Amino acid sequence: MASLRALLGLGFGLRLCGVLAQDALGFKLEEALAEHLKIIYAMDEIIQDAPPRVSAQERQLQADTTPPSLNVLTVQAYIFHILVTVQMDETGIIYCGAVLHSGSYTPSAYELKTGTNLKGHGSVNAAANTRSNVVVNGLSASTSYDLFCYAEDASFNGISNAAILATKKPSVITASGGDYVAPVLKYVAPYFTAESQALYINVEMSEDGTVWSVALKDSGSGTTVPTSSAIMNNVGVDSWGTHPIAAQQLYKATIRLGGLQEDTVYDIYSFARDMSGNGIDNTPAYPSNVTKIAETKFAGLRTLAVWIPSKVSVAYAIGSTEYALEPATWNTHLPKCLPGVGSSHFRCGPDLESWSTPPVLTNSQLVSLASHASAGCSGHLQATPPASGTYVLLLRRGKCAFAKKALQAERAGYSGLLLVDHQTNLDRGVLPDMTAESQDATISIPAWIIGKTNGEALVLAAASSGISLRVTLTDQYRKPRLGNLQSDLYGLRVYATQ
Repeated sequence: MASLRALLGLGFGLRLCGVLAQDALGFKLEEALAEHLKIIYAMDEIIQDAPPRVSAQERQLQADTTPPSLNVLTVQAYIFHILVTVQMDETGIIYCGAVLHSGSYTPSAYELKTGTNLKGHGSVNAAANTRSNVVVNGLSASTSYDLFCYAEDASFNGISNAAILATKKPSVITASGGDYVAPVLKYVAPYFTAESQALYINVEMSEDGTVWSVALKDSGSGTTVPTSSAIMNNVGVDSWGTHPIAAQQLYKATIRLGGLQEDTVYDIYSFARDMSGNGIDNTPAYPSNVTKIAETKFAGLRTLAVWIPSKVSVAYAIGSTEYALEPATWNTHLPKCLPGVGSSHFRCGPDLESWSTPPVLTNSQLVSLASHASAGCSGHLQATPPASGTYVLLLRRGKCAFAKKALQAERAGYSGLLLVDHQTNLDRGVLPDMTAESQDATISIPAWIIGKTNGEALVLAAASSGISLRVTLTDQYRKPRLGNLQSDLYGLRVYATQ
């Protein structure tokens, strides 16, 4: 209004000047003043009749005067806790509490918010229309409780006493026993093995269960700790792997995280859960604790610049894992040679790699003869059933030529051979002498070598799984042009950077 009066005053001044200028023509100053005052009085009436101005903040505060709507969805009792799943239609805080079962007492909003006169209570910050868990702590085992909840929205509107009574869950009895102890997970020596496109993480768990590991790329600004749900469900991560943990394997496992970028830094996070459903970040009665997952961070693991091409994927009842392999030289010209070309040392024709696709044995039955008296060098090998799928033979390295073992396996009907080496870790990109004392061009099945640690784990898995263990073996070697810092050894184009 002051601005309007100023504008009117300015208009009056201009009009007054005009009046003075015209006074010589006979107009009176009093008439001009009277006309100006009429305009001001008219504008005052308009301004006074207009509604008062209200700020956006004041409108927002005035808008929400109704309490939220609260639903108690499920109740699950444990030994010393009750887990309550709740949902409200607004953002706010939900409180739940327990009193000894009496059938008549209903706590007030104040008691539920503060825990006064309650045997146990808990709260959670809840988002609108989203399920949340409230853990009611401090209870006794084998005891009957009445459960009540209270909700308050962001504008401090709380539900009524009648609404509190409507949330009542009578006679909730806590458990008398069970496994509610979280498992312990740790990394163990040699902790990890790095390849150019994969990382192998060695873990140990305190009891039977399952371990999940993920890799997150660190571009220089660090990584965000994932939730247990993201780790288990392979959400928002760069690589994912899982492995069962059992006493037969000394509660240890190696998890492969594949599909990574060469010469790249990754952070590793892991999660474990025992057979009773207890995770390292919680028991079933506790909400997830991301701090426990942050403690599993294995930071700054860098992949190599050398590509390791071959692998075996092992399918277990509750998941799968992968191990790196070294392929035999003859894998690169299977079947024996291009038709009509003829054999020439390790290749058929100059600089020729496999004329079809690289060897792949998909979903094959693994037959372990790891306890064979001669490691497959001599004597009888168990034959495969005729026309009943593909079979891969698992043997230890022994003291004869690899090609001799492969020929023995081929004659017994096997589609591939997998050998457990004497060395704990293979020298990546360097094979043992698989062509000694052999004419490898006569071999028609592919063969691979696996390191001792992973191989022995596979032997144990085959022994415990019986005929149910299935594997997929793959050579996925590249075919770049040969050039600086590249070599063409063992039928594989292996390259490195300096």
